[in-house]
Amino acid sequence: MDSFIKETTNQLPGYRQLSNSSAKSYSTCLNSISKLCTGEPYTNPEFLKDYDGVLSTLTERDYKQSTVAGKIGAILVALSPRRTGVWLEGYEIVGDKYRELFKKLKNEIKSNAEKQEKSDTDKSKWTTIKTLINIKNKIGRDLKAHGIVIGKEGITRNLFISEKKLLQQYLVATLYTSDFTNRNVYGCMEIISGDQWREIEKMESPPHKNYLVMDVVGRKRELYFQLGDTKTSMVYSLVASPDSEPDIRVKHWKGYVKIDVPDKLNKPLDLWLKYHPGVDATGIKWLLLNTKHEPHCLGNNGLTKLITSTFKSTGKNIGSTIIRKIMNSEKFGNDSKFLEKKEVAIKCGHSVQCQQLHYTKFTESKE
Repeated sequence: MDSFIKETTNQLPGYRQLSNSSAKSYSTCLNSISKLCTGEPYTNPEFLKDYDGVLSTLTERDYKQSTVAGKIGAILVALSPRRTGVWLEGYEIVGDKYRELFKKLKNEIKSNAEKQEKSDTDKSKWTTIKTLINIKNKIGRDLKAHGIVIGKEGITRNLFISEKKLLQQYLVATLYTSDFTNRNVYGCMEIISGDQWREIEKMESPPHKNYLVMDVVGRKRELYFQLGDTKTSMVYSLVASPDSEPDIRVKHWKGYVKIDVPDKLNKPLDLWLKYHPGVDATGIKWLLLNTKHEPHCLGNNGLTKLITSTFKSTGKNIGSTIIRKIMNSEKFGNDSKFLEKKEVAIKCGHSVQCQQLHYTKFTESKE
């Protein structure tokens, strides 16, 4: 697996240029497929030549369509680790079969998504933002009962682990019920000062990280997120290959996205930072802490588990994805359906995006 990760994360033009996390995710998926098909961890792609056998094994597991597509995607990376469409020698025919299956699955997933209907998984997890806010408020009341509040009246002793856990849950509940609900960007987010941020801005090659910046402008404190490591941080462009191989994919970083911290987050952040243990051994101050509440990065997987445990009283498996779906549905769900918009756009000769940006205007309601 080390050679697989090394090749797929090569950042030179002409290579896949995957991030380490993406490469590790693919390797984990390949291990899973290999164990299902051979009973052994993944060592080489030889077993993938049995296209019908692999597909039959995946079908028997009754996976969701999106899960099967993800596993086929991992297979494609295994069979063309250097570049999309450049197959390992001897895998050209089976590689094309997997690629056609992947395209078919992605088209079916897209068509289903355009219907804007809840999947069975969505239905099993669905709740309301009001319910989640009520849970957040309940945690806040529990903290107050322990004397964990903003101001001089708050307790000054070291918190018990249970209290630290409750406090971090309160922050997470507030983050994920605010006006915007991001992905798991807070898992490895660092807290820095405004001066530290301005030094980062001067760098020719700044780190691709996520920050909470605690700045002071004049006499006013300003808090904002600078997001440089998200799912949409990287964009890819194709450059013509000098040989007969497929075009070369070149990766570009879009830079940081600034998001001002909403006012409603100020007090929960102040409360959290009041009892925050500070920096780790390397001098980094993480926004969220590990399960032992030591000054170490929580991580994306840890954040997923934390969100689920924070909202466990719903009796549902709540994560950032379902919260995003609920929030957007409550805010925009009464709008016309996407398929209706798409049908009109096709007839009018423009895209849905163009239609929404340039031809759809807000109108005042008539009394």
